[in-house]
Amino acid sequence: MKKMKSLFLLNILTLAIPLKTPAINSQSYFKNNFTEAKADFKGRCEAITKSNHKAICGSEKETDFLFIPQENSKKLVIIQSGTHGIEGHAGSGIQSFLIDYIQLQKVSKTSFLFIHGVNPHGFKNNRRVNQNNVDLNRNFAEDKSLFSSQNQSYEKINFFLNPTDKQKQNFLTTLSFYYNSVVLVLKHSKDTLKRAILKGQYHQPKGIYFGGNDYQPEFFVINSIWDKFIPDFNEVLLVDLHTGYGERSKLHLLANSSRDKNSEELKKIFPKQNIDFGEDKEFYQVSGDITSYFYHKFNSEKIKVYALAFEFGTMDSQKLLGSIDSLYRMVSENSGVQNGYKTPEDQTKTETLLLDMFYPKDFSWRDQVILQTKEKADEILTYFESKTF
Repeated sequence: MKKMKSLFLLNILTLAIPLKTPAINSQSYFKNNFTEAKADFKGRCEAITKSNHKAICGSEKETDFLFIPQENSKKLVIIQSGTHGIEGHAGSGIQSFLIDYIQLQKVSKTSFLFIHGVNPHGFKNNRRVNQNNVDLNRNFAEDKSLFSSQNQSYEKINFFLNPTDKQKQNFLTTLSFYYNSVVLVLKHSKDTLKRAILKGQYHQPKGIYFGGNDYQPEFFVINSIWDKFIPDFNEVLLVDLHTGYGERSKLHLLANSSRDKNSEELKKIFPKQNIDFGEDKEFYQVSGDITSYFYHKFNSEKIKVYALAFEFGTMDSQKLLGSIDSLYRMVSENSGVQNGYKTPEDQTKTETLLLDMFYPKDFSWRDQVILQTKEKADEILTYFESKTF
């Protein structure tokens, strides 16, 4: 027990030092696989519930959660990971850090709910999607008519996004993809293509960014967890953790629409950084995303809701080459799953490329993730703890 407390304090104290060089102790939050990450989260849950008898550690199927309440608190912060399964590796590390960090802060008004592994299948198998090839961040439809909608722009380039040959990794294959990408960009523009692809689609079940033909099992699991706790609060912030998109080593704050009623107040929670809304040219709007669904489900006269994604960039995908490289890795991995691989070596290379895109081994990247998470945690606590009502 003493050893565990010492390691816990050492992890936190490390964060008081500017992370200009690899900080070995901050790396301990990041695990090698789903099994290790799940065990680490559950271990922290059990430790918290032993010291705080009002805390709740639970599970809905394979998704775990930890609720840390404050007495008479009406403010709730939800931190959830793994909506895009493979991104849960970094998300889990962030959650573990935050669980440790908030225990050392003077928190009296803000309750926390940590939801670990929204998409356990993707997390476990290093895929963004679930067992049905569904991108869960395109599955949270506010209206089921979304599942029968058409994305005509996506359909026009379906041949490019979803090849039917066995996947292979070599110089010519990569060069061909880059060449075809540039041709399409010249024909349609980068922004047009980006929005067509990332918006999501509901008519190619084996394609990338498939949002499903109906609500997925994970949809009901996560709603069940939310419904257990949210009605007891009058102000709720949801942070959905993601990696991959944007400038490498930078945290981007993404919200789907600046027209939401509480968007101006959301900016006050994070006063030191711009929030990138879906209407912004450099970013994108999606259909069926979890934060928009959450906002529209729970925001009311009784509950004030804010929702956004924390997106930690890895590929400099705001630039053309980074954007093409990111898409190449996505297309390659999905093609391999759907059509098979030419050789086992092709499979290994493809899976390694995808994992590196969403969970870099680079110590400096991971250090920056923890440092920027700490900065945002401080802003969240400053906002909610200063409230007098």
